[in-house]
Amino acid sequence: DSCVSCLTCVRVCPWEIPKIDDQGVAAIDIKDCRACGICVGECPAQAIKLNVAEDEKLIAACGN
Repeated sequence: DSCVSCLTCVRVCPWEIPKIDDQGVAAIDIKDCRACGICVGECPAQAIKLNVAEDEKLIAACGN
């Protein structure tokens, strides 16, 4: 809801995960996201939230 369509996330994602929808808003498919956090840190509107699993096994699996 906070996305201002600046497309910063699209430009900074090295895996090209954020895609632009029909309204010009960026959308991130969480199945494809690598959870690196680059887009979170660069988003000027703070519209992207990164939720990290508390289970250490899940965190380790994400790093592989």
